[in-house]
Amino acid sequence: MALKTGSSKELSKYFNDIVELSLAGEKGSYNKSHAEIMLKDFFKKYPPVDFQYIHQGSSKEGLKYAIGKYSYNGGSFRVYI
Repeated sequence: MALKTGSSKELSKYFNDIVELSLAGEKGSYNKSHAEIMLKDFFKKYPPVDFQYIHQGSSKEGLKYAIGKYSYNGGSFRVYI
């Protein structure tokens, strides 16, 4: 899994042309290549120790979502996909 290994390249394979990201307080809409660079920097700053799904589901409209916990040495982040 791309989040567990910290692979921005692998994760970016699932991106649309425009990606909405909120990483450690920085929020915005970015093109696919810029989002990949931002994730690469994030993974460098917070190297992954583990990633676990907490919940997966879908909305009434059929949109799928997942909530996870991204762990690094020194803490963790909640992930919404």
